Amino acid sequence: MILAVLIGVSLTGAGFARGDDDSERDCLDCHADQYRQLRGEFNHEPFAEKNCRACHGFHEFEQVLVLQGTVQDVCANCHGDILEMPEADLHDPLTDEDSCVTCHSPHGADNAMLLPEGVPALCVECHDDEAGADDVVHPPFAEGECLHCHDPHGTGFTANLLLPTALICLDCHADTPAGAIGMEMHSGDDVASCENCHAGHFGPNAKLLQKPVPDLCFGCHEDLAAGLATTTPHTALVDGSCLDCHLPHFARGASPLQEPIPDLCVECHDEIADRLSLASSHEAASECTDCHNPHWQRADLGTPRMCGECHDLDDEEFRDGHDDPLPGSCVECHDPHGADEEFMLKDD
Repeated sequence: MILAVLIGVSLTGAGFARGDDDSERDCLDCHADQYRQLRGEFNHEPFAEKNCRACHGFHEFEQVLVLQGTVQDVCANCHGDILEMPEADLHDPLTDEDSCVTCHSPHGADNAMLLPEGVPALCVECHDDEAGADDVVHPPFAEGECLHCHDPHGTGFTANLLLPTALICLDCHADTPAGAIGMEMHSGDDVASCENCHAGHFGPNAKLLQKPVPDLCFGCHEDLAAGLATTTPHTALVDGSCLDCHLPHFARGASPLQEPIPDLCVECHDEIADRLSLASSHEAASECTDCHNPHWQRADLGTPRMCGECHDLDDEEFRDGHDDPLPGSCVECHDPHGADEEFMLKDD
């Protein structure tokens, strides 16, 4: 009996005994190794206040970690909002009930949010994406600003983005929709999905494009790719210069053009601009695409068949001024854009 009392007294002095004053005991009397975490720049509030029992249960005689439940259960007592998301929206590590301490120190650390390592060092332990020497790198990725775009716990958006892609991109690229009021968005599915064309972190192409132009454009505009194999293409299309003519984001009208027609066309075809100002000009020439396909040459360009779409070739007055049969090409006699002579007749 005396021996038992002595043992009880000894253990109580060492800080191990259970009793009414357990909650007032200083756990660091025994767990002195945890003091070094209090010297970190950031401390978990319950730990800083020495409120160990907020997370841990008393563990009697063995110095082992005893939590009141799983790691997630304990953390959810204060941070329950994080786990209220549907499981499908959670960052993959959070599907493990002990995952919180994978990324957070439960007591103290030198990094904000009690991270054992700073961002991006912590992120790349799992996400080991690394840009190549010749890759174009997105500045936030290069600067390790993972949390500028991503939520580390999860969201309902692709890749745990803080917002839908377009909205999060516009946080930095606010100039993109400048003047876009009343304009149409370039989109295959009526959704502003920047990732359809751009990589988020790095890539081998300028502007972080998923593929070089025109291959990227042909991914949606398959008819243009097919037409190149069977027709004489517009030189700009051969050069892959889609963006010389088209705006990639917003435009007025169905086709996202850099400038309205004919201003866009005469930037390259300046000799035609001169002819449009001559005494006898072709009224239709101001709408270049009425006669020209902007991507490849019409097989019937300049023929009576094509011109007959607007001109009545059976009209008596027309017949009186032309031989029968008609020549194979109207442009043998007429300049299709403009001339000094009446009816746009060539002066030679």
